[in-house]
Amino acid sequence: MSQWKFSCPSCGQHFSGDFGYCGREITCTVCQAQFTVPSPGTAAPVQKANEGKPQRTTVSLPASIPRFPPRAEAAPVGAKKTSGLALASLICSAASFILFPFGFIPGIIFGHMARKRLAQDPLRGGAGLAKAGLIIGYVAFGLYLAAALLVLAFGISVAKFLR
Repeated sequence: MSQWKFSCPSCGQHFSGDFGYCGREITCTVCQAQFTVPSPGTAAPVQKANEGKPQRTTVSLPASIPRFPPRAEAAPVGAKKTSGLALASLICSAASFILFPFGFIPGIIFGHMARKRLAQDPLRGGAGLAKAGLIIGYVAFGLYLAAALLVLAFGISVAKFLR
């Protein structure tokens, strides 16, 4: 699972844990202050700057997520935004069969770019679209390659027959 790094707003102690901790109330192991684990893209509230204190090491939270359900305010507002590259990958790859004969090339490129960006941003949707675009793109590439080899073999055999 992906690791999410955050700090205690009271003492600055660093923590790392799975994204399942986002929105949950935890207790700092150093100062015993209770705070809510921030979600990705939001900043944790900081009460004061600790200039004179030494840098703390990162504490890893247990891999198993606590059994209590997430709080209601931790749920994301609205649906996930779909990646435009993932959608472009699917459209280009599918269009290579109908309109644009070599649409599988940008479809494959967009699919790989979308999967890389989706791995970096867990709040964005469209992983299935990117995967489908890649599969369709590679299938189209294989079919065009097979057709080209058949045309080449047919041309060679006709040339030998006419001699």
